[in-house]
Amino acid sequence: MIAVVDYGAGNLRSVTNALAELGHQAKVTHRAADVLDAEAVIFPGVGAASYAMEGLRKHGLDRAMRQAVSDGQPVLAICVGMQVLFDSTEEDGGCRCLGIIPGVVKRLPNGLKTPHMGWNQVKQLNKHPIFDGIGDEEDFYFVHSYYAAPDIEESTIGTTEYGVSVCSVIAEGNLVATQFHPERSGASGLRMYQNFLRMVGVMTQLKTCEQKTIGCRERTAQIVDQYGGRAENLFSTLRHPVGILVPAGGRGEGGGQADGPTTDAGL
Repeated sequence: MIAVVDYGAGNLRSVTNALAELGHQAKVTHRAADVLDAEAVIFPGVGAASYAMEGLRKHGLDRAMRQAVSDGQPVLAICVGMQVLFDSTEEDGGCRCLGIIPGVVKRLPNGLKTPHMGWNQVKQLNKHPIFDGIGDEEDFYFVHSYYAAPDIEESTIGTTEYGVSVCSVIAEGNLVATQFHPERSGASGLRMYQNFLRMVGVMTQLKTCEQKTIGCRERTAQIVDQYGGRAENLFSTLRHPVGILVPAGGRGEGGGQADGPTTDAGL
């Protein structure tokens, strides 16, 4: 089951329609238990980050999302869903977020038309299964006024120019996140969803294989061969899920922890 997280700030129908077009049914849910039971999680988002975090906390989905990523579930986060993965955002005077990815979300520079809305190119910095069949500098659809600035630069695999270099795709282990909306990006966006679903299938097969002792090596070799060697990185991912990412030198006191009392203003 693919869970599409409903916390009151998602473009849910467009996401489920895109999945349906690819022959996959998803369960739209605000229940933490559904998220943790899912084979994979899609974490969309539109609107303000503070409102999104309020909805997540209301349903216990903040804890569920941290656990899902830490447990190695494949997760695709979109737009505001990507932004709230970070430590905090400057939006609405400052808001503490999930703290899964170290870094902050900043407002686009003054003088630029905001929101950045419409089609723009994504420059691919690294090869990754999420980009399979998608050309470099392909156009995707953006709607945002804030952009992510990750502390771990290596996690950025796609960038977009809009007055500043915007981190538009992040991939780290079982986690992929995009600043743009694949479900509104035509054929290339559908291909990206298809690639994510394909990754889910590979990871599910490999996880099942790891749980068995007989024929595991042979089956792993078959899967790696079937997916042209790209499954090797996914196999490593299963043994080392993302958890809470930590940059070199550590997070500093309190970095990334959002379980305690929080105040959405003034951070």
